Amino acid sequence: LFDWLVPVSIRFMKREIKEVAETTYEGTNVAVNLMRTFKSLLVEQLADPKGLIASIKRESDMEKHIDSCFVFCLAWSIGGTANSNEGRLAFDEFVRVAYKGELDLPHGDNTVYQGPSGEKYNLPEDIPEGHMTTSTPLPPDEVKTKDPEGNLVPTRTTIYDFRWNVTKSEWVPWENDIDKSPIPPEMAFKQIIVPTVDTVRYLFLADLSIQYNNPILFCGPTGTGKSVYMQGHLMGMDKEKWAPPNFVGFSAKTSSNITQYLIDAKLDKRRKGYYGPPIGKRIAIMVDDLNMPQKEVYGAQPPIELLRQYMDHGGWYDRENNFRNMQDCLFVAAMGPPGGGRSPITQRYQRHYNLLSIVEFDSKALEHIFGTILAWFYKTKEFPKDIQKLQKSVIAATLDVYNTSISKLLPTPAKSHYTFNLRDVSRVIEGLTLQKAEGIKTGLGGVGEHYRLWVHETLRVFYDRLVDDEDRSWFLEYIKELTETHFGQNFNELFAHLDEDGDGTVDAEELRHCMFGDFMGDDEPDSQ
Repeated sequence: LFDWLVPVSIRFMKREIKEVAETTYEGTNVAVNLMRTFKSLLVEQLADPKGLIASIKRESDMEKHIDSCFVFCLAWSIGGTANSNEGRLAFDEFVRVAYKGELDLPHGDNTVYQGPSGEKYNLPEDIPEGHMTTSTPLPPDEVKTKDPEGNLVPTRTTIYDFRWNVTKSEWVPWENDIDKSPIPPEMAFKQIIVPTVDTVRYLFLADLSIQYNNPILFCGPTGTGKSVYMQGHLMGMDKEKWAPPNFVGFSAKTSSNITQYLIDAKLDKRRKGYYGPPIGKRIAIMVDDLNMPQKEVYGAQPPIELLRQYMDHGGWYDRENNFRNMQDCLFVAAMGPPGGGRSPITQRYQRHYNLLSIVEFDSKALEHIFGTILAWFYKTKEFPKDIQKLQKSVIAATLDVYNTSISKLLPTPAKSHYTFNLRDVSRVIEGLTLQKAEGIKTGLGGVGEHYRLWVHETLRVFYDRLVDDEDRSWFLEYIKELTETHFGQNFNELFAHLDEDGDGTVDAEELRHCMFGDFMGDDEPDSQ
């Protein structure tokens, strides 16, 4: 399997896919990642004579397990570094063609399979002579799902949408593992995590790595939940086996001395020269924003070089030049893609981690996440039915603002802060959840007030960031357009009470009088 699929998959990945963080050209990083994941998923379970191996009756069953686990590991190691869903789709198509042994056969309109760049993968080293073949099926590439009208329609799926269930010996959709329990009514907004396919699969892979002592590195854009996923998982681990996790956050000014102090402070002395968590437990040390520290004059990042010393030698030197051996410690990390103040970390350190790309959520996932939060808010705060019906249109309008801002309001040297991420969408929704249900009117009056609140929050999050009049004018016109298309409301009629000059249109200066806020203390009876 390795000789057949790994070399050609690495060549495809390096040529066709943009990686979230550069790995070694030869592919040693991802190959080691593949072997670690494969060992954790299958080899360790086969070592238990009373476990999986007892349920395997025929040799063909064993081959099925091996082939399927290998494909799963291939997708999340070599194909797991892609920085976008488009890259994953391309890798999925490639793996399906290669797995069937059809790289040198006609594909579509081409004489042989070609990657997105037009490159062919039919060289002798791509298709080893006498390579093995297998009849083990891949995950389905299409499933039937219900559309809003309840009709069954075919939906494209990839190898990333399924996991191999070792005990059931079948491909299982990640969707089956999503926690459907409702959000608790007393939950704070910032603590809410809406389970999606992405949260399920990332946490499964993180747990697999942590349980088998493999460091894992989450890498993805700001606002995709890297830190939240990891922190939530680490806090929920078995208290009998794990000491409380140590969270270390890096910044541009973090030094190696500070890093060493923050980590050493949480470790106990076991015996002379040996340190670790309380005996009988392990400790997970999470480093957030791993690639933020500035480079020094010779191009190294001192905090990372310190952490690398532990990875390579099992410890580091203290201030008295005595070596501190650190036992039962596991490092996990999260970072944003290199660029814009973030440096690429050295391959000598990155090679120790299982690199996993956290890609941007697609529109369907975003609608589910924020729609769930808004529906929970409307229900728990007992908003009128007229307002509860607005959930879908409010979410759709907010996502339109976000997506259009990303494509139209691009950062330049004079506007370097024009960087929008999912936290901006979250801030708009959070602003909506500050409204009190008690003082809101029923009917069009209350609905109009809710629309005005949405406009207010959108202006505060997006509009207030804009620095020139041209951008402000464009954004205001776009908001007017969205209130027509999504809410069916005329913007100028909605804000007619602010039209001071009576010309029938509300301009930017008049819109400054639209304010929502809490200007009294929480204990005041009129605090609204």
